Amino acid sequence: MYNKKMRILFDARKISPQATGVGYVVKKLLEELLKFNELEIIAFTKKGVNKIFNDSPPPSNLIIHETKDDSEYFGLKRILFEQIEIPKLIEKYNPDILHLTNGFGVPLFINRKNLKIVLTVHDLIPLTPYKELMSPLNNLIFKILFSYGMKKADVAITVSKFTADDVKKYYPLAKNIKVAYNGIDPPQKINDPGEVWSNLQKKYEINKEFILYIGGFAPRKNVLRLLEAFNRLKKEKKYDYQLLLCGKFTKNKDISDQLEKIIQYIKLNSLQKKVRLIGYLNL
Repeated sequence: MYNKKMRILFDARKISPQATGVGYVVKKLLEELLKFNELEIIAFTKKGVNKIFNDSPPPSNLIIHETKDDSEYFGLKRILFEQIEIPKLIEKYNPDILHLTNGFGVPLFINRKNLKIVLTVHDLIPLTPYKELMSPLNNLIFKILFSYGMKKADVAITVSKFTADDVKKYYPLAKNIKVAYNGIDPPQKINDPGEVWSNLQKKYEINKEFILYIGGFAPRKNVLRLLEAFNRLKKEKKYDYQLLLCGKFTKNKDISDQLEKIIQYIKLNSLQKKVRLIGYLNL
């Protein structure tokens, strides 16, 4: 008897060579899904991303479709891609499931009645006071399209109960909300921890105990306030630590402007020897 594989059209646009946050979660989710041979996955990526697993050959049940989408954050380019190009992908690949992995992107017009839609929601930041990466117009459009997506999705997956409660609060018409917590990587075995640590000390000029920050540099991340607190501890001579700031640098104007403010604060307060801007942490 012939058993047809279930075909999933999978939104892999957050995956990049330097995947962080949501992008890392999406990549790991894709890795796990590909372990099921009964699944066939078409992963559509951003412009310039035609590999997902470095130089390894892709699994036999994976098709990578590189798109022309090069949008970094929510805006007109992303909206047009999701409303025009995703329906074309649906027509081309005829999937059983469309999985949108970054909380957004359900097309208004889909010519497939039997298509199941899964929408993963990581947070509802655009509905909070911390929506600084959106213009008022984009924020309004987001609310309209996100509301539509929540009604249209057959399953809405949230990564925490807190987000699930927020979804229920703001979108009571959401059909089916499931909480699926982000996974963790198993600890990696390090053959020579001493040598690795010595190399890290040299590479990043670590010469004392340190506070490690891992995150981004968007205004809502509050890195400037962290620097102010660190500087206060330094002046009060309570601790003699270094502060290591780890996070991917980006060309987004709001984040670049914030990063410039961070650099200026470090210079103005003579913290160059105390604060290290590591960037994307690659061990």
